[in-house]
Amino acid sequence: MMKSETLGIAALNSRLKWVELYLDDKQIADILWLAVQISEVEETSLKETPVEDSQTVIETKTKTPPDSKLTPPIKSGSSSPTASADLPPSSPHNLKQESGSSSPTASADLPPSSPHNSKDKTVSEGIPFQAPAAPPLRQTLALARALRPLMRKVPSQTKTVIDEEETVSQIVEKKIWTPVLKPTPERWLDLALVVEESRSTVIWQEIIAEFQRLTELQGAFRDVRTWGLKTDHDGVIKLFPQGNFSANKQGFRSPKELLDPAGRRLILLISDCISPIWRQGKIHQLLKRWSNNGPVAILQLLPERLWGRTALGAGFPIQLSALVPGVANSQLVVDGLPVWTEVDLANSLTLPVVTLEPDSLKQWSRVVAGVGNTQTAGILLELSLVASLAQASPTAQKELSAVELVKRFRTTASPTARRLAGLMATVPVSLPVVYLIQETLLPESMQVHVAEVFMSGLLQPVSSQKEIVQYEFVEGVRDLLVDSVPIPDVDAVLEAVSQYIARKLGIYIKNFTALLSADFKWDKATQQQIMPFAQITTQVLHRLGGEYAALAEHLERISSHSSDASIDIEL
Repeated sequence: MMKSETLGIAALNSRLKWVELYLDDKQIADILWLAVQISEVEETSLKETPVEDSQTVIETKTKTPPDSKLTPPIKSGSSSPTASADLPPSSPHNLKQESGSSSPTASADLPPSSPHNSKDKTVSEGIPFQAPAAPPLRQTLALARALRPLMRKVPSQTKTVIDEEETVSQIVEKKIWTPVLKPTPERWLDLALVVEESRSTVIWQEIIAEFQRLTELQGAFRDVRTWGLKTDHDGVIKLFPQGNFSANKQGFRSPKELLDPAGRRLILLISDCISPIWRQGKIHQLLKRWSNNGPVAILQLLPERLWGRTALGAGFPIQLSALVPGVANSQLVVDGLPVWTEVDLANSLTLPVVTLEPDSLKQWSRVVAGVGNTQTAGILLELSLVASLAQASPTAQKELSAVELVKRFRTTASPTARRLAGLMATVPVSLPVVYLIQETLLPESMQVHVAEVFMSGLLQPVSSQKEIVQYEFVEGVRDLLVDSVPIPDVDAVLEAVSQYIARKLGIYIKNFTALLSADFKWDKATQQQIMPFAQITTQVLHRLGGEYAALAEHLERISSHSSDASIDIEL
């Protein structure tokens, strides 16, 4: 028995050395002790868990008959928000060399988050319910493989290890009984993930968090740190350490903290490039300072077809390559500039631009690793042009009507985004509801389609409770979008959302008709959750016409008999 245990420990030690984990005897003993303790805890927990308790958490999913009808909401007046500034339309390749003009192509940020003629709604403290999560990061395994070119090791400048062969040779040949030391092999680069904090960050936060975990677990980097980037009260760009997306954003740091004298820090700015700091030119000088010191890239959350509608549209699309590993951006080889254009590279900003696609990430990783026959997509921005665009007085944008907004959206958006917007128009809009629609009716959709809808100018925030922001369509837009949604899809959306609300409130319903029925005499807290859904449902039923409009009128008559005191809720 003792012999088998010794052989097992020896095998473990050899495997640790094979993966280059050099541990002493005490560390190995601690690992084995911890493994035994974890195993005992797991066995104990399995024995103490009764079978009956595990069955009680299983929730059966009820099916609703396809011919289920709606019950209308309690009638209530609501304020109509006005249209606000939005992202201007553009062709997919609205870049400088095509237009030949110096007009700004950077987009406006998302609408302001302050309510417009509305008060915050009261959120009931119901039974906790896990809201639908955002669609996960796709192709994580392929993304991890794409970072393999960065997994090289270099000799450490601070840590050493005994060189056993040289030590033995020195003893045999020179009779010198002193150990020979050599630098310890260590990962090559640190990674600084810099997340730009803007109003659109909430759309991407789950994907950003997953990508952060991927880089931490993949093993390509010596250290991975996540930073938030935003402007302070004086409009100066600052950084703050970011443990998670809900952390208190205190303790601003200077962006100079990311400058590494050894040039072994890789900075990856995660952004969609549509916030005001891009239009005002504030971030360009910072990126220039970073890129003169080491490798810097932009992880663009939007697909390439939408780059022309962001701040990247003001630059030249180029191809970048490197002859040696880890060179600063200023030393990258630039290719693809128009032959008729004279550009002062010394006063320009050269940035690789990558997306969350395996091929894009792999090409960029190879360039950072110095593979000479590889190129990655990038953007060259002339700082003089950026400064002139930032100083130019913005022209007043014409306020578009609902018809014009919808027409512009349908012209520029992808088919999936157009369908998603139509489904969103049938229910109150918040990100959990949008994720629910994606999960149940549009599983093929991705976060970029959500971003297309939110960037379109069709929506504006009306209230914020805790971390969930409620949105409303610009007046008249909802009716136009609902007209394009097939009736079976309307039924499916309302059914899914009503079941979601019911589970959140801890109540059981057969279908959405039961949720909206006034006969159930819901308490005030429950009514506060149901009212927005009920109000939108009645509007949608009226819009569908026919038997649906008749049903809406019938339910409105029923709700009119309810006590005004019991439904006095501010929407």
